[in-house]
Amino acid sequence: MAQTHQLLAVYGTLLKDLRYHHYLTDIDAEYIGEGFTCDHYTLYSLGPYPAVATDQATSPVRVEVYRVSDQGLKARLDELEDYPSLYDRSQVAVRLESGQEMKAWIYHIPDKKVRHLPVIEDGDWRRYQSVT
Repeated sequence: MAQTHQLLAVYGTLLKDLRYHHYLTDIDAEYIGEGFTCDHYTLYSLGPYPAVATDQATSPVRVEVYRVSDQGLKARLDELEDYPSLYDRSQVAVRLESGQEMKAWIYHIPDKKVRHLPVIEDGDWRRYQSVT
């Protein structure tokens, strides 16, 4: 039986060269490209990692998109993201720098859990990390 795959948009410590990117390489995730969410969300800093709140609208969020197996998504990444206890996961529209649009899963958190934390106004975790 052929293994099915999903697209996953990552915006924090799973980004290339960051702390938990090895989770993606461990499951043989295929890099698709870099871009932004089509809709505006709010990216919060939780200190060592960020969280997206989809019920607030600040800016598009910078993401990297990967093709991941269903098994890798559910067994490894859902565990890392503490889904569904801490984070939830839903599909959002993403536009790559090439202009291609697609739907991808993104982990997000209810605004009520993070609204007291710092907002990353431009939606770019990597840039935020380089200036803090």
